Amino acid sequence: KGDTTVFLFDESVRKQTENEMYVVSKMNTALENKEFVAFIQPKVSLETGKIVGGEALVRWIGKDGTMIYPNQFIPVFEKNGFITKVDFCVYEQILIYLKEAMAIGEEVVPISINFSRKHLESPDFIERMGTYMHDYGIPSSLIEAEITESVFVMELDELRERVEEVHKLGMSIAIDDFGSGYSS
Repeated sequence: KGDTTVFLFDESVRKQTENEMYVVSKMNTALENKEFVAFIQPKVSLETGKIVGGEALVRWIGKDGTMIYPNQFIPVFEKNGFITKVDFCVYEQILIYLKEAMAIGEEVVPISINFSRKHLESPDFIERMGTYMHDYGIPSSLIEAEITESVFVMELDELRERVEEVHKLGMSIAIDDFGSGYSS
């Protein structure tokens, strides 16, 4: 009659489903075991050749040393909301790094940290970011909140309000992957 739906599954769908199930089954334990590790990728001035900033990147390194690559877990976490916990885990690691570096007199540069669009849906997100910065004694000028361009699917007024709240903290905002999707 035309109202029949057919789904075809192939090997790639099976592998993707297995990967998602594995990631979900391990995510809480991985967070507890501190397996989500922040790395800082330097931003270098082409003019001077000096490091002018950094971008925090997350890697999932199991206790046995195996690595689960971001493209294997970030989409799953974006879907189930766990990404917000991982983002704050990375944020806290960067704040600790900055605090320790400043304590020994190291020169520090601003570091951008990715935050999922999921955070912008949380009413206490901005307050929580500010509390963490305050608790670690990190100047807001050293943190740049980086959000993916997928935030543009939000209502413009709501997005504008959130951006203004981040600016009130003294932080800057960058758009990650600009031009790769919605804005292009």
